[in-house]
Amino acid sequence: MPSGKQSPENLRALHDYLLQTRDNMADYHAHKENMAWVATTIFLGGMLALMNVAIKDGHLLVPTPLFRCGLILLILLTAVLTLIFVKKQFGDRYTAALIIGACGDVLGELIAPAFKISAPSLHTHEWSQLDHTFFFPKILVERLNARIAQGSSLPPHFLASYVAIVIWTIACVVLVFLI
Repeated sequence: MPSGKQSPENLRALHDYLLQTRDNMADYHAHKENMAWVATTIFLGGMLALMNVAIKDGHLLVPTPLFRCGLILLILLTAVLTLIFVKKQFGDRYTAALIIGACGDVLGELIAPAFKISAPSLHTHEWSQLDHTFFFPKILVERLNARIAQGSSLPPHFLASYVAIVIWTIACVVLVFLI
């Protein structure tokens, strides 16, 4: 990222940098969403397979209290680990969405004829979100911080994954208790 006074070269370099960053984050965003949904699907399928193996003819494969407790612990541990993984994936997806939006904001400003950028706005600044640290031009960091300050709640499709995992876990545990 070049620094210095406003020049067509600096504006073009900023424009190219923002486009590249936005495109990279769009790929990352899609990847993180896919990972969360794949993990949810694997969990649901894994629990179905586990129940299929552990329960035969309406009875536990090994009808002992130790087996029942071990099976319940396995179900709960798998659910907790899956929820942690899904939360991390959706959190990273949210971070990518913030960056994509902020890049779009700055790109929109660049096309305005009256837009002027100062040299300090091109200097690199650190920006942290969740467990990630990025180094972006100050102008982008300002837009990112403004987006965070606006705040947002999780969209409903985030909730669907959590609800599916929790309901499936409860159903499996109840089934093991009742068999």
